[in-house]
Amino acid sequence: MTFAYPENTRLRHPYEPGLDGIRGWAVLAVVSYHLFGLPGGWMGVDVFFVLSGFLITSALLQDKHNPGVLGRFYTRRLLRIFPLYCLSLILYFCVTVGMGIAHWRQAVPFVFFYQNFVFGFPEYFRAEMPAGLKHFWTLAVEMHFYVFFPALVLFVNRKTLKWVLPVLILSVMCLRGWIFLEGQELASFVITPCRLDGLLTGAWLAYFGPRKTNLPFWLLLLAALTVFIMAILSTDQFSPLYHLGGFTVLSISAAVTVAFSMTKHPFVPLLFENAFLVHIGKLSYGIYVIHYIVDFLIRTNFQSPVDQPVSGIGTSLFSMFLTYLLAVLSYRFVEKPFLRLKSNTYS
Repeated sequence: MTFAYPENTRLRHPYEPGLDGIRGWAVLAVVSYHLFGLPGGWMGVDVFFVLSGFLITSALLQDKHNPGVLGRFYTRRLLRIFPLYCLSLILYFCVTVGMGIAHWRQAVPFVFFYQNFVFGFPEYFRAEMPAGLKHFWTLAVEMHFYVFFPALVLFVNRKTLKWVLPVLILSVMCLRGWIFLEGQELASFVITPCRLDGLLTGAWLAYFGPRKTNLPFWLLLLAALTVFIMAILSTDQFSPLYHLGGFTVLSISAAVTVAFSMTKHPFVPLLFENAFLVHIGKLSYGIYVIHYIVDFLIRTNFQSPVDQPVSGIGTSLFSMFLTYLLAVLSYRFVEKPFLRLKSNTYS
């Protein structure tokens, strides 16, 4: 997931290390799912969606009455998402086209951000997602959200939208269930209209301004217990449990976690603000973008004698190490310079 989140800046709310901690948990879950087969690790994507919706909406609400808010918003989004996104696509297709396992025309959906629809409806588009970029569907969902949602925040009355959002969340849940029951399991998992409930749930949370409230600890335990019970019932992302309402329940649980991470509860530093998780959280966008590409290229280039991709814990550990190294370099030399430009859009 995703991912392409806003950075906390001095013009926005004060820096919340707990939010980076949540990013750390989420990206570790997703990477562990892809590299080590961690059951249910894909749920980290839903956490990213909720967190992104919350931060985007918080930023828009605070800046909505200032001139040029939309221009600043989109400039900041482009500066955050595009540098690493574009660089990773260029490098990926240069390598894979050179290897003869991809074609440049496969890059077109990524240029126009409709790769999640190609992924969900390959028979309609008569195309398949490049094997090493399948995780990029989440970035398309977020980009589509960025296109339409700012207008709702800026031009719809705050009190009205506060109650419209739950209706939209329920509508997304119903649409996803209908598409799933029509036999389009993959489409209901990846196309934008079916995955907006996480982003909208995060947006709804922003309207209630939960910062530094005394949220009871039992709410966090209830959210964790809910996810645990669902994971016991099924960790298959294509299970009816998730497509017929479970994804929305996961989003609500993630929203409770986000809200709790910003309280003054004594467990917050341990669970969300420890140095390791905050560090990983700062690198999470790079880790997410890079990890699947790195693992795919390693397993494709080093094949066993029977022409099967190399498997095993050693390969996964090497992929994880290389991902971390490249994410550090990406943050230092690709993302951070543009983040400084991004901050300057408010100076």
